[in-house]
Amino acid sequence: MDVGVGLFLFVSGIVLYQRSKKNRSFLSAALGGMVLSLSYWFRLEYLIFIGLYWICESFLRLPFSKENEYHKRFFLTSTVLIILFFGYCGFNQSFFHSPLGPRYNANYSHSGFSNLFKNFINLLFYGNLKLGVFGYSPFLFVGLLFFLSTQVRNWKNIPEKEKPLLISSILGILTAAIVAPNDGGAESGSRYLTPGLPGLFVLTSGFFRFYEPKKSFGEFHSTFFLRPQFFRLGYTTKRQRALQKTQKKFKSSFSKNPKKIF
Repeated sequence: MDVGVGLFLFVSGIVLYQRSKKNRSFLSAALGGMVLSLSYWFRLEYLIFIGLYWICESFLRLPFSKENEYHKRFFLTSTVLIILFFGYCGFNQSFFHSPLGPRYNANYSHSGFSNLFKNFINLLFYGNLKLGVFGYSPFLFVGLLFFLSTQVRNWKNIPEKEKPLLISSILGILTAAIVAPNDGGAESGSRYLTPGLPGLFVLTSGFFRFYEPKKSFGEFHSTFFLRPQFFRLGYTTKRQRALQKTQKKFKSSFSKNPKKIF
């Protein structure tokens, strides 16, 4: 549930901020920052993607001008993000004695750096008898390769509102896969990389639009193939948690009595 709610808030915040440019609304800009900030209350990895998204957005706004209305709304959203982030850190420090909260302490207090590369491969492709994001949704990997091979050359033709999302999704998935505390447990298409899905969907939809002569037919293909992957990658239900608990029980019982099992 927390994965789906976090993704909904993340996408909604970006949509509100982008609409504030079109509608010239300071209210939408402020609400966008607030909704974006709520996402990492549910999942901590959204901090990575929000940070990368806002860094990319900052570079696109250069050079800054006080008279530009777009920049005023950008600074308003930035102020909201900064204030609420410090509020988040202050709340966690007051109640849990850690600025990033108990989830960070639980995940990273006992994690080492010996399995970082292994977790990176497992989360992206395959490992420990489960598929990573690109193994579980190969169409996303095709879209990424298409973007890197062809679309990068036409960077100027990409809409401005899509650029920060595309860059932050690619860099965010790589960063989150590197710093993830584990390989996702019993999940295929790990929850740690879920915030990068919107950008990957945009990349892959570009692949289908490029190779389909008819726009409507291309949209049907992208919707047909990508929509099931979206719901599957955000799938974190009681069944998965029960499977994870069963695996732990099996490992503990196997280590104590290996002969009895066989």
